Amino acid sequence: MTSEILGCMAIDDVPEIDEWLLEPPDARLPPPPVVTQAAELPISALTWENAERLFVRLLQETQGPIQFAKRFGTQGQRQGGIDAYARFSLHAPSPEGRIYLALQSRRVKKLTPTGITSAVDEFLAGEWASRTTKFFFATSFDLRERSLDAAVRRAADKLAEHGIEFVPWGAQEVADLLRSLPETVEDFFGPPWVVVFCRRGQVRVRAPDPLPLPGSRRRRLWRRAHGHGPLGLALHLKGGQFPLVREVDAIELGVKPAIGTYEVGGAARALPPYVTRDGDKNLEDFIRAGGLTIVRGRRAVGKTRTAIEVLRRVYPSHRLVVPRDGRALRELVVTGLGEDAVVWLDGLDNYLSEDGLDLALVQYLHPTPIVATMADDEFSKREHNRQLPPHHAVGVAQNISESERKGLSRRASDDWRIHQAMGGPEGFGEYLAAGHALLRQWTIGDGPLFEVGQALISAAVDCRRAGCDEPVPAEVLARLYQHYLPASLRDRADLPSVEDGLRWASQCQLGASSCLKPLIGKTYRAADYLLDAALEGAGPLSDPPALVVWSDVLDLIPATDAVVVGFHALLFGELNIAENAFHVGTDSDDVDAMMGCGMLAVLRNDTDTAVNWFSLAAELSHPDAMANLAVLAEERGDQEAASKWHERAATTGRLESMVEYALLLYDSGTYDAVEDWFERIAAIGGGAAIHDLGVRFAERGDLKQAEMCLHRALIDLGQPETMYSLGLVSKTSGDTDKATEWFQRAAESGHIRAMYNLAVLLRQRDEVVLALEWYRKAAEGGLPEAMYALGYLWHERGDQNQAETWRMRAAKAGHGPSAFDIGADCMARGDVEEAVSWWRQAAHFGNAGAMYRLGQLDHEQDDEAGAQDWWQRAARAGHVEAMTIVGGRLYLDGDAKYAEMWLERAAEYGHADAAFALGEIRHTNSPEQAVPWYTRAAKMGHHEAILRLSSILTAEGNEELARPWLHAAAELGDTISMADYGILRWQDGDLTEAIRWLRQAAKQDNVDAMTRLGIILNEQQRAKESEYWWRRAAAIGDPLGQYLLGSYLRQTGQPSEAEPLLRQAAEAGLSFAISELADLRQQHDETGLSEE
Repeated sequence: MTSEILGCMAIDDVPEIDEWLLEPPDARLPPPPVVTQAAELPISALTWENAERLFVRLLQETQGPIQFAKRFGTQGQRQGGIDAYARFSLHAPSPEGRIYLALQSRRVKKLTPTGITSAVDEFLAGEWASRTTKFFFATSFDLRERSLDAAVRRAADKLAEHGIEFVPWGAQEVADLLRSLPETVEDFFGPPWVVVFCRRGQVRVRAPDPLPLPGSRRRRLWRRAHGHGPLGLALHLKGGQFPLVREVDAIELGVKPAIGTYEVGGAARALPPYVTRDGDKNLEDFIRAGGLTIVRGRRAVGKTRTAIEVLRRVYPSHRLVVPRDGRALRELVVTGLGEDAVVWLDGLDNYLSEDGLDLALVQYLHPTPIVATMADDEFSKREHNRQLPPHHAVGVAQNISESERKGLSRRASDDWRIHQAMGGPEGFGEYLAAGHALLRQWTIGDGPLFEVGQALISAAVDCRRAGCDEPVPAEVLARLYQHYLPASLRDRADLPSVEDGLRWASQCQLGASSCLKPLIGKTYRAADYLLDAALEGAGPLSDPPALVVWSDVLDLIPATDAVVVGFHALLFGELNIAENAFHVGTDSDDVDAMMGCGMLAVLRNDTDTAVNWFSLAAELSHPDAMANLAVLAEERGDQEAASKWHERAATTGRLESMVEYALLLYDSGTYDAVEDWFERIAAIGGGAAIHDLGVRFAERGDLKQAEMCLHRALIDLGQPETMYSLGLVSKTSGDTDKATEWFQRAAESGHIRAMYNLAVLLRQRDEVVLALEWYRKAAEGGLPEAMYALGYLWHERGDQNQAETWRMRAAKAGHGPSAFDIGADCMARGDVEEAVSWWRQAAHFGNAGAMYRLGQLDHEQDDEAGAQDWWQRAARAGHVEAMTIVGGRLYLDGDAKYAEMWLERAAEYGHADAAFALGEIRHTNSPEQAVPWYTRAAKMGHHEAILRLSSILTAEGNEELARPWLHAAAELGDTISMADYGILRWQDGDLTEAIRWLRQAAKQDNVDAMTRLGIILNEQQRAKESEYWWRRAAAIGDPLGQYLLGSYLRQTGQPSEAEPLLRQAAEAGLSFAISELADLRQQHDETGLSEE
């Protein structure tokens, strides 16, 4: 791939970000490692597009919110790349008015020393150098190569002269930063890399691409029904027919019971009255338009209730089709749905598969409305990976807006539950569904009954985390719960019984739901909300499920579903368990199990075994196996085999491979064939696939081809994502008017990132009121960057309450810099406990500054182990000061090797103290070894390094190298250096400079300066001044001063005063004093003078 080097360009203070750079990587992610060095990320294997995205993401993760990021140039041009700036926090000090951190990446074929030098020169020539405190040099090349090392050092030195810290981000530095950022590693390299590189046992559940989890498997695989018609394929039938929309109970469709629904001793209470949400009007329009409409939001926020209520208003008399799973949906479509059907998919991710809902099926069903719900995290993940069919999306916010609050207020008097939920801190919908009540029951309590009940809930939740959605028998929970009890309770005989614990865990909370739902045959299933909470890191479960859980789960499920457990084990890093589960499937020729075995082999760096398994799956016509074989062939450099497998996968109709193969043909210049594949993609995949092809052309810099594809896709789809992509293309080409138009069309259709981009462009036009509105909508849609930008804009407008509100929401949404800033504010007002809480959150989000500050706090409290742990984490995350501290402490502990490693890394990032420390360490061996590090520190203005360097070079007699450092040390006020530099200027014949420096040193009682200054002044016939300085030197006891004063007094006719001075100098061993003293005494004898 090409690589990158840096430079700079001017920007406004208003955030301006090329949204393309903030998008996740495209679907062509590098595969898991297939070489023996599994710990090395294949950064150089990233496409240049993804490398640029990665550098911008790292700037966000490690330094703070990006103020500016723009891409320039196109592939094939001599140069291209990105500019990005992050601004110092409003709450952090700004040294010398420098408030920007600058990063630029410029693509080149080969990184050379000249390229590094010219990049720095161009940056310094720009107008932003004076406002920048750090300059990040990002590249996929290894900057530690010997051929580049000198250029990197020169760049650091040159920037240091201008007060700018140089931060090189080569392949090794980027890898070090990524080790503590598992989510970023997952996004750019795939989930298996989180296990093998970050050493994390659990990753976000997502199909790695192009090594995907089998699309034909849901979380729970329903046994396929036989026969014809809806019976056995659809849920909620009425007399064997699809029911009318108005006839189906909301709770039966998945709406969670509200608090107070089930009261002891009374009949079930109806759901609270529905209150219109802000997005209902858009949702109505989308449902009427037909096609796939997704209602998205946090879990338990009210997505399903919103979807069914709006659907009832729009099509109350339509037939509601609720398929059991994706396969059932496909069979129902074959048997015929009818013209007045509406498809209902609660939990869309359970239906997306090759044999379920995909792009082709959505196209086939159009204009039949498909109404689906999806959790925000799942939606974002699949949308970013282009795993969603064409759709419209409407978000349901966690917190109610002001307009919604007015509607709720009118209904609050009708139902006490609405009144209570309006004040619920966790959000309106979650409060009504008692989600947090369930979580509190599971996590907070004491006493033996709580311990037993909590352990039973944990065991049931872990069965679901392990991939089993089957109800769990009570006897299995009784066997498992012992492993979740505190160790001190496991052998006690007086604990409550399992039956008592199950009754406690099955109690209805707030009249809504229970942690364990009792089912037929003394079986139980853990609540969905608790499973989701556990997967998000909440609750008492932190480690992967216990080993005994996996064994029992495999016994509970049908053998055909073992592969599902295998993939869950794989994502938890339990490779041996995954292997056992996959082999259950391979014994019955399960192609998904073969795929699992192939992925497992990749994780173990066994490429040959992976190829064997993928080849077996490919022989059974599995297109993903063919795509994986193409990737592995590319990894080993066999482009011919890679092209063959891409073509084979494409001919099966796998759209991703069709697009990939078309792009391979495009890159090779076979344009006629590209046109043929373009038409085939359009015929099979419709507008969505053409849209994907257009995006890929845009990533290659061919904006003309991109726009052509996207306009074609727009005709077929008209969906917001296509409008958004057209906006990005227009923005990249510089046509902001057209970009604004496209972003507005997409935003008005519910596209969150389009709202954000529209707000950015409106802000640039000073249309602040409109910008505020669109920032707000994007922020309420859950975009952390929009929350931050909205807070920033309110801050500019002077509304600090609004600014703080949105900064708080950004922090809670996972925005690390916002969480750090809030912690800094808490610390400033003395609330240490609250500051620590926020900094811990920021550290969890990967914020290195928060890790460093937590280390400082532990150090202040004498918790040296805690401090060292935080500082090491901060160092690994790229915090330079932390690197220096860790290096220094390791050296004091006797670990010189790793101490020098951290100090070198900090010094290379531009830390002067680290460079000086390395000089001190090397000086113990040899002054010559210390000179390079003293030089680096000295160039960064380190006073002691300058003094050491000038002293060493002067002692070595290296006048040429010593001269500038002597001058620098003299400027710093070092007396010896002033004297030495004055003498050097005297030797140069510059008497004015010599007198200036010698006089300054002499005033600080430097006798060498006094004597030399006296000599120069005497030569200038300034006898009184020379006598003054010689007398001061003689009074201090300097032999040369005694001699010079004595000789002067003898010459001016004062032999009696001269004689004792000459005698003292002679006794000190000055040969010329001895000679002059002898002459004086002879003169005394000849003239008859008596000696005293």
